[in-house]
Amino acid sequence: MSIADLLGQRTYRSPYRQVRASVGLSSVAGVLLLGPIYLWRKGAMLEALLLTAVGMGAAALPLLQPIADSELAWGLDANAWLGLLVWLGTALASPALLAQSYRRRGWEEC
Repeated sequence: MSIADLLGQRTYRSPYRQVRASVGLSSVAGVLLLGPIYLWRKGAMLEALLLTAVGMGAAALPLLQPIADSELAWGLDANAWLGLLVWLGTALASPALLAQSYRRRGWEEC
């Protein structure tokens, strides 16, 4: 599976209601801007909770470490970089995460 396949526009249909949802580059932009709120709104509750937990965990780690030991380039500590990398990774993987969430809930690809 190539990156073009993962980022390509796909549409899913709910078997219970006449609702359609699309995943693609718009999903990447949505997660970059809104993060777990976008995933929650799309119905991917598990993914939203995981992103929130990892983000909050990365934000809380500096409280457990001495401040002077964790400085890296541009004044950001290692935990800030971890949170940023998780956020960007989730955004790039959001089309696949949302597609998996829809399939897990029984939605059919159109």
